[in-house]
Amino acid sequence: MPLRFRLATAEDDAALRRAFAATPMEGGMRLAFEREPSFFDALRVQGDVTQVIICEETNAGEIIAIGTRCLADAFVNGTPQRVGYLSDLRILPQWRKGTVLARGWKFLLSLDEDGLVDLYHTAIFAENAGAKSALTQARAGVPQYHPLGGFITAGIHPSHSAPPVSPHLRVTRGTASELPHIVEFLNAHNTSRQFAPVHRVEDFAPGGRWRDFRIEDFFLIRNGADLCGVGGVWDQAAFKQTRVLGYTGKWRWFYHLSQLTHRVLPVPRLPSPGEHFRFGYGCFMACPSQDPEVFRQLVHAMRHEASKRGWMHLLLSLHENDPLLPLLSDIPHTPFRAELFWLSPRGTGATPHSQLVPHIEAALL
Repeated sequence: MPLRFRLATAEDDAALRRAFAATPMEGGMRLAFEREPSFFDALRVQGDVTQVIICEETNAGEIIAIGTRCLADAFVNGTPQRVGYLSDLRILPQWRKGTVLARGWKFLLSLDEDGLVDLYHTAIFAENAGAKSALTQARAGVPQYHPLGGFITAGIHPSHSAPPVSPHLRVTRGTASELPHIVEFLNAHNTSRQFAPVHRVEDFAPGGRWRDFRIEDFFLIRNGADLCGVGGVWDQAAFKQTRVLGYTGKWRWFYHLSQLTHRVLPVPRLPSPGEHFRFGYGCFMACPSQDPEVFRQLVHAMRHEASKRGWMHLLLSLHENDPLLPLLSDIPHTPFRAELFWLSPRGTGATPHSQLVPHIEAALL
C-alpha cells in the first residue's frame, strides 16, 4: 500500500488527535494521551517552531504514524543555543514491523537540512521497550542515539497538610513585579543543567509559550530578603489530557489496593479504566544551594497546592545524577523511569559535557 510522508497542517488537527489517542503507551499502566481541543495548540509549549510529521496510507487517507520536531532555546554546556526536541512518536500497531520508522527518519533528516539546530534530545520511558529498541539500535539511516542517563518522573502524592513552618524560610507566591527577577534566577540556575530551557519574561505573559501557567503559580522560598528557591505548579488539563485504559501486572494490584485505601490512608486513588488522570506538573524549579530544607519547603508547598486543586499526583522530573533526587526518598511518590538521549544527525553538534546534570521538564514530555 502506498505511503506518503509530509508535514501536517491545521486541517489535519482532528485526524491527529484521533491517531494520537488511538496509539496508547503500553506498560503496567496503559495510557492514552489526548490533545483536546487542538493538537497544534498543545504542541506550542514544546517550542517556538513546531513541525508535525505524518505518514498517510494514501488509499484510505489514514494517518498511520506521527512524530514531532520542535525547536527552542536551551542551555548546552552552559550557554544558550538553539536545540531540537524529538517526541510524540506514534505508529499504529499493524505498521510497526515495516519500513515506516526508517522512512520517517529519512523525511526527518531532510527537514534537518535546514541547519536550524545542531543538537536534538529525546526521552524514552523505560516501560516502552519497543520504542527504545527500534530507535536506539544501530541501523542504516538512523543517527546514533547517545545516552544522557536516566531520570525519574515522580508522581508525588498531594498533601492535605499545610507546609511545615520554618524559623528562617518564608514561602510566598509569585507576583508580576517579581517576574524579571524570577526569570533571571531560573536562567542562572539553568546554565548548569544540560538542555534546560532559556526563559524569557514574555514566555510567561498571556499568549506566551508557557500556556496557562500564571505568575501566581510560582512558589518562592526566601531566607530573609534573599531568594533561594523557585518552583511552580502547572495545570495543563485545558490542552493535554491522559486517560487510563487499563492496568497489568503489579499495577493492577496497585490499582485495586488504592481503591480500598485512599479514603483512610494518605495515598492517592489511581484512576479507574476509562477515567482521565487528574494531575498537575511541578515545573520551573531551581534550588541552587541544594539545601535540603529549601527543597523540602518548596515541594511541600507544591504538594499542598496539588491537594487543594484536587489532583491525584504532582509530576516532577529529576535526573538520576541530580543532587536533589535523593531528597525525594522521604516524600511519598510513585516513580516512573525514563532515559534521555542526544543526537546530532549531521555531526555538527558539540558533545554535551558529562559533568553537567541533564534537565527535563515533566510538563514538556
